[in-house]
Order: sequence, then C-alpha cells, then structure tokens
Amino acid sequence: MKRNLLIIVLLSLSQMTLAARDNTKTVETVAAAARLIEETIAVPGTVHTRNEVQLTAGVNGRLLMVHEPGTVIKQGEPVARIDDSTLQLQKREQQALLKRADVELRRQQLEFDRLKKLSDSKAVSEFQLDNVRALRDLAKTEQDIIKVRVEQIDEQIKRTYSQADFNGIVTERMHRAGEDVARGQILARVTDTETLEVRAFVPLKYLENSMQGTELDVILNNQRHRGKIRTQIPAGDVRSQTFEARIDLNKTGEKIWPVGQLVSVAIPVNNKTERIAVPRDALILRNDGIYVFVIENELARRVTVSLGDSDQDWIAVNGNISAGDTVVTRGAETLNDGDSVRVINPA
Repeated sequence: MKRNLLIIVLLSLSQMTLAARDNTKTVETVAAAARLIEETIAVPGTVHTRNEVQLTAGVNGRLLMVHEPGTVIKQGEPVARIDDSTLQLQKREQQALLKRADVELRRQQLEFDRLKKLSDSKAVSEFQLDNVRALRDLAKTEQDIIKVRVEQIDEQIKRTYSQADFNGIVTERMHRAGEDVARGQILARVTDTETLEVRAFVPLKYLENSMQGTELDVILNNQRHRGKIRTQIPAGDVRSQTFEARIDLNKTGEKIWPVGQLVSVAIPVNNKTERIAVPRDALILRNDGIYVFVIENELARRVTVSLGDSDQDWIAVNGNISAGDTVVTRGAETLNDGDSVRVINPA
C-alpha cells in the first residue's frame, strides 16, 4: 500500500515538473549597453513623390478613354486615348498623293533620260534639257514633302495616346470619355507612389549637421526608418529661418508611405553622448505603450520605456533599465509579466 502511494506521489511530482517546463518559454537575449548616441531634434516633414505629371491632350479630338482615379498604371501604358479616325483619313489621303508623286517622278525621270540621249546627238537644245531636269527635281521635292507630311501625321497619331514615363497611380481625372478636348488640355494626373522623398524644413543653425549624404531617421507612427539627404536647398527663409532638405527613403518592403503623410525627421544637433540603449528587436510596440522584457532569475519583467535617439540597430531608451540588464530580443511577443523563461543564448 505504501509502495503504491509512493509511486502515485512520484508520478504527480513528475507531471507537475513537466507542466512547469511546458509553461517555460524560450527566448534569446542581449545585454543593454551604454552607447555613444548622437542627440537629435525632431523637425516636421512631409512625404512627397519625386515623379508626378499632368497628362495633357496631344491633339484635338474626342476622348475614347480616360482611366479613373485609383487605377494602377505601368510605365508606357496609356492613361487616356483620343479618337484618331480623322488623322487616319488624312494619312490615307497623303499616301494616295505620295503614289501620284511617285508616278510623276518616274515619268519625269524617263523624259529626262530620253532627252539626255537626244542631246548627245544635238537633237534637242540644252534649254529643253534643263527644263525637264527642273521638272524632275520638282517632282522629287514634292515626293519628299508628302513623305514628311505622312511622318507628321504618324507623330500626331502617337499623340492620341497620353501615357506616363513611370509606374504610378491615377490620382485625378479632369475629363471623361466622349468629351471633345483641345490640344494642351489637362486630362488626368498620375503620381509615382514608389519613388518617394521627405521634404523637411531644418533650422539654419543646423545646416552643417545636415549636409548632402547625411543619414538620419524618419519617424512615422513611433517607428524609425533610415533615410539619406539627397540634396539640400540652402536658401533660408527669412521669417522661419529654415532651409529645405530632401531625404530619400530607404526601401521598406511592403511598407506604404502615403504621399502627403506628415512625419518627423531626427536632425543631429551636437556631439554623441553616452546613453542606455537596446537593440530595436527588443522593443515591443503596443497600443498601451512601448516596452521591453528584462530577465531576472529566469523570470520576465516588463519595463515600459520611452524612445530616444538611435545608432543604426541600437536605440536609446528611458525607463527602469540599466546597462548590463538582460533584455529579450527574440520571443518577447508571447511573454507576459512574470513568465518563466529559458534563455538559449545567455548574455
């Protein structure tokens, strides 16, 4: 009886141990560190497209098609098309005239060749030969003129298609199919949503810290993205004492930056100072705030932090955290405060 009771107790303890192990979560960690990070200030910026065009009618005519707003357009794909029936008729007319000019040129060439043979035997005068030569040259000139007219009509036919030279999206439509339009009228607006830049107005006193080629952070919805100053316009505004900097955005995968979106740009203001920093992978972004998990005695402790400036993959944080604290970089998404953890790479 006692033996059976001992076996039951051992089995219970074993099951409790297995259950405890099942609740233990595996994480990867790294030590928080004091790093030299450059102090910055946030200035407002706006997302702009580098390519935007207002497509106009290339010829007079009736619209056959205009894509509606929101349509995605590939490079070279027509956005609007004008009826080319009249131009096609004009081209056929000129082609018929060209055939007649060819016939006339051949006739004048044969006449010239015949009189040329007769002139060798003094049967015709030089005056008659010069007249025929002139008529032949005029026929050749008329032929060339008609060929140019056909080329001009072909060029006008090409202009019945309005297209963009980049991938984009139709953002505005001014006319619809069936309307008569004149050359130069705006038909639609196409915006490139892939090639973007941020335009920020930086205080003039930080001009030397924001030179062309400087890499800095662009902040959107508490997330930081790297950008590089492509160009600056050092013509300061007298009232605001700012200059414009244009910043290229790095590729961010599937991240969509709406044109017109307001962002913040971190502009360096002085030399680097030592701050407590953690890797970006350690940050947990939630609606109730930003926090990290610190491991103490194999237990997870949730620490709420506020973000500071960054240095590549490390970012300064303010909160109840010190240099050397073990913070979770992998597996923190499923952790709760007080969870038991198993570290697979002790910091």
